[in-house]
Amino acid sequence: MAHIRKKSVDKISHYLSVLKADLEHHQQLNDLSLNISSENFFRDVLRYVRKWNDLENLNFFEPCAKSIDLVSKDKKTIIQVTSTTTSAKLYSSLEALKDSRYKNYTIEILYLIDIPNFSKGTVNLVKSEFGIDVSDVIFGREKLIKEIENLDQIEIEELQSLYFSERTMRYTENSVLQIACKNLIDKMPSVNNTSSNSTYRIEEASKKIKINKLNEEIKKFSSVALDYTSIILSLNNLDLEKLHDFVVKDIYRQCVISRLYDEGYTVSDLKNESFESLNDICCALELNMSEVVVNVHNRIKSELTIKDFNGIHIPWVILFAFFEICDICYLKGDLNDNAK
Repeated sequence: MAHIRKKSVDKISHYLSVLKADLEHHQQLNDLSLNISSENFFRDVLRYVRKWNDLENLNFFEPCAKSIDLVSKDKKTIIQVTSTTTSAKLYSSLEALKDSRYKNYTIEILYLIDIPNFSKGTVNLVKSEFGIDVSDVIFGREKLIKEIENLDQIEIEELQSLYFSERTMRYTENSVLQIACKNLIDKMPSVNNTSSNSTYRIEEASKKIKINKLNEEIKKFSSVALDYTSIILSLNNLDLEKLHDFVVKDIYRQCVISRLYDEGYTVSDLKNESFESLNDICCALELNMSEVVVNVHNRIKSELTIKDFNGIHIPWVILFAFFEICDICYLKGDLNDNAK
């Protein structure tokens, strides 16, 4: 039964990652609507996980309640739900403890995106003024997952069904892939050039996989990833170009250069070469590109907030989108001519 328990926890963790990425993208757009909805979502989740049936969103009773979002009178606990990670926000939240209505209450601050790493000065000031340790009052997804893991199996399965399923979260494969890419793109510097460098496309990816001598493990992932690459390639031109710059011109180019060092090339030989020229070199050498592809995958994966969804491994989908338009890995002349 352990695998069933793990499967439910994994689904919950995945949806929390999707929600985090979605929140980050909304924040980039200065749209706080999802933050507001998240207050009620986490109210319901915490009610279930902690069995705090009286946990309420104070904003229903006091619109724009200062520094407090959720309150449990039975547990004498107030909770701030926020994506703001500044010290000023921390102090503002803790000020609620000075309200006579919350005398002898404890406070928690739930961070929707990332838990901040406060400076030693901030930690000491909070200890001096409020008599509490910062680490005791802040929490995020990791602590929530640990609380969930402490539930019995039936409760975990019910929690997953009630709040972390396709029916309740309403995230589709299409939307999650777009959110994952948008989240990655939001972290990149802006680019001015929106024209694509891709001049041809190969329809038979299996031939290119064979030409580049990709191993069986990569072939296995490609069979699923290639079904979803159209979602990546349908991004608007600016977003697609930014993603292309990061994945192809940065990550892929560096991974190819590292591989060519093993073939005797030097830094001076390759430092000014474009990814297209590097592909030509690899083609002339008829290199096995498996190591390069795996390294590119691992780099993309390390940058993504959402890595998997419903069995779709998102780093592979992004990689094979650019493989499919012939920017990652090489083509031989006869196929190249046919694909243009």
